[in-house]
Amino acid sequence: ALFYSSYVEQRVDVEKMLRNQERLFELHKNDKFKIMAELAQTLGERVDIVDAFEKRDSKALMELLNPIYSRFKNIQISYFYLILPDKSVLLRLHNPDKSGDTITRFGLNSAVLANTPYSGIEAGVEANIVLRQIGR
Repeated sequence: ALFYSSYVEQRVDVEKMLRNQERLFELHKNDKFKIMAELAQTLGERVDIVDAFEKRDSKALMELLNPIYSRFKNIQISYFYLILPDKSVLLRLHNPDKSGDTITRFGLNSAVLANTPYSGIEAGVEANIVLRQIGR
């Protein structure tokens, strides 16, 4: 009975710890989504960035966005894509040498189909958990 009692107490503590971790993750996730949504909106309001995007000028976009991207890497926003309406990559700030490929992820497909921004949790290509924000 002593072993069983001890086991139950430990299980309750673990379950309580997991619930607390889940709440912390939710808060952290919501903060990240808010930051990413505000970033997307702010970039969409910058005439110089919109102009360079419309001209498909990757070099100008790199010069305009790299300082911003550098600051956001400090809060673990590690991937930054500019994707064209046909879902092809115009620029990856995190990997500027790779472009032109087509993105087929759930979040992007959802945003394109609904013609609205998308926020969600997805599996990354490296089997990691990714918070994804897709602005328009």
